[in-house]
Amino acid sequence: MIIRIKEELTQLTPVQSVGELQLELAQNVVQGILRDDKGNPIPNALLVIWGEPFYTDSFGVYTSPPLPGVETHEIIRVVEAPGFQPATITTVFSSGISVIQETTLSKLGVTNISPNIALYKDQDNKQFIQPGEKVKFWSVVWDSDPEDAGLVSIKWAIVNGSFQNVSDNLPTNYQGKFKKDFPGVNLNNAQISAIEFQAPQTEGQAMIGVEVSDKGGL
Repeated sequence: MIIRIKEELTQLTPVQSVGELQLELAQNVVQGILRDDKGNPIPNALLVIWGEPFYTDSFGVYTSPPLPGVETHEIIRVVEAPGFQPATITTVFSSGISVIQETTLSKLGVTNISPNIALYKDQDNKQFIQPGEKVKFWSVVWDSDPEDAGLVSIKWAIVNGSFQNVSDNLPTNYQGKFKKDFPGVNLNNAQISAIEFQAPQTEGQAMIGVEVSDKGGL
């Protein structure tokens, strides 16, 4: 369980009642895999979210600590991976939906840096997608390498279900969150790709994937 307090102390009010405490069940998690540019897993990497550390296993796989159900988009920081540069991973958290995110890390001393990606979806508060239901997904991609600007490849893949490309306009609320999470990134310089996914007409599992790579192959 995570306890969240709504009010904060300030210099003008060093003593203040915290009011009513709010308890929220921590249930949203994400799994991921860290790989090098050859596709090999990166074990024993240190990651942090909300100040809480966790590690990749011998297969490069990690599972984040659980977060409250109201948290749907968060940043995971790769703090230390021996031989590799630190990285930031933005991921979608959703209760009842499995999220697996693969990330390629750049080696120390390598000038070509992996592209960054932030993922968003509408209907964040829904735990399950109903048969035949339509849901929109957005990927926001930017590359720190000037020579790769505008040359990043974005490919969507669907297993069990269908999708179509739609307007890539990112909703205003997600634009605000993006600017808050990445204050040094100009959203106008990012590539945005959006799809509308339609779930199959029968109950079951579906997989939605997006692959991002630059001209250097990362």
